[in-house]
Amino acid sequence: MKLIFIKASEEGADPRKFELVCKNWHNSMGSSLSTGENPTLGVFGHVHTTKRNDCFMGKCLRSFGKYLLKGLTLTYKVPGKEEVRNMKIPNFEHILDGTFDLSECDETSKYFRITTSVEEFFKVGGENRNKVVVLVGTHGVIKLHGNKFGAIEKWDRAVAPVGLFFRWGNWKNLTLYNYLVTSSMKELESKSLYACLGLGQTRPGAMLVFSEKGTLGLACQAFTFHFQTQSATYLADD
Repeated sequence: MKLIFIKASEEGADPRKFELVCKNWHNSMGSSLSTGENPTLGVFGHVHTTKRNDCFMGKCLRSFGKYLLKGLTLTYKVPGKEEVRNMKIPNFEHILDGTFDLSECDETSKYFRITTSVEEFFKVGGENRNKVVVLVGTHGVIKLHGNKFGAIEKWDRAVAPVGLFFRWGNWKNLTLYNYLVTSSMKELESKSLYACLGLGQTRPGAMLVFSEKGTLGLACQAFTFHFQTQSATYLADD
């Protein structure tokens, strides 16, 4: 069980979610205690965790936390003005399953959907109809949905814990998308969404390109991302 936790944490899965839903894990942790070791309230507030087990979970969380997003802000700079609008997905629960409201960003909602939800990204038609759909995904989340994405080359999680994915919302062939998985979060923050699209790779058959000075290009240049990473105390080194 511990090996499963360690491997899952290294691959970007939150070990706390396993700990909370798996009662067998609680029992296993309790039965493995050394004689005379007194249970204490641990990082999860459960009386059947111990300092020793919290140390182990802390190691898992450090592996996981290196690649954890705590917050994500999408910034829209109104073309031709100094006005800037910031939109946020406020917490971790929504980070993995949220879509930005672009209704206050001029007419960009007619042309773009920007989401952190894999399910929303791959929807055909509907809210995605006639739009460029952008997915912001961590390495761990994308790997968990690997059957939908297929092989993604040159993704070094240590360099680029977050990737950007682009597709046309009308495409029924879900293997067609562009992606950028070679830039650090700082590099992504320094570039417009349009520049990120230009730097990305293209899956065979996916030709998602548009003019820099066209409607889509100008709107795309107005967006940038800003990332907030995890900094909780239990991620500190021993």
